[in-house]
Amino acid sequence: MVLQASDFQRYLNLAVEKSRTGNDFSTIRSALLSAGADDSTADTIVGQLKSAHYLRRRKRGFVLTAVGSFMLLTGFLLTVFLFHHNSDFNTVMYGMTSVGVLLLLLGMVLVLGW
Repeated sequence: MVLQASDFQRYLNLAVEKSRTGNDFSTIRSALLSAGADDSTADTIVGQLKSAHYLRRRKRGFVLTAVGSFMLLTGFLLTVFLFHHNSDFNTVMYGMTSVGVLLLLLGMVLVLGW
């Protein structure tokens, strides 16, 4: 069976719409199969959706990792500065470190795909 470009576009639009409504990949694949797509077309479209989804997730993870690292570095520098000026550094040390570590770990989870 030869797949027309308009049929592929119709299946792709259906898959994107199902993805936007929050359906998982197996539900999208079964919706494509019930709409008349063959196995290879459904697998190709679901593969493209998965690639796009994981790319967005990795980008978000890298941003969170960078922000967390920046907060850790800034917290360290502020802690050293406040310590040498005999000021209270506990809030900066524990607050920024905790938030920085949480953002760093969340970013790593998104990048690694757990």
